Amino acid sequence: MQSIVAVLRNSLYGFGADPSADLIIGWHSSKYDGILQEINARMILYNFCELVTSHAVVKTSKNTKHVYKINFATAVNICRAYLKHGGDETETMLLIQKYLTPVRYNRKYPIHLHPKRNRDFMYRVA
Repeated sequence: MQSIVAVLRNSLYGFGADPSADLIIGWHSSKYDGILQEINARMILYNFCELVTSHAVVKTSKNTKHVYKINFATAVNICRAYLKHGGDETETMLLIQKYLTPVRYNRKYPIHLHPKRNRDFMYRVA
């Protein structure tokens, strides 16, 4: 399992999203309890998706160039649709296993992330 910092980062920026995106201000509430509820809901969704993807089997042939892993951003969207609409568990698992991402070691160009500033609710005070 990942650390609590990684879970909060994923819940703040969205799963698989660019942290420099403007998703950190996407809270639906300005009250403290509402924001806590959204953080808890996103952490529960993250834990559920992590559990489902950890049980998914990656099937690859022996003559592939890269090692593959489950695409977690797509798996989160599939798990969210499963929780919202229901459906068959085996079809959901097969759909998650279909979307793979290559694991590339020793990348030449590392990704440099620049966080954006936090927005406040001062526009509501007027």
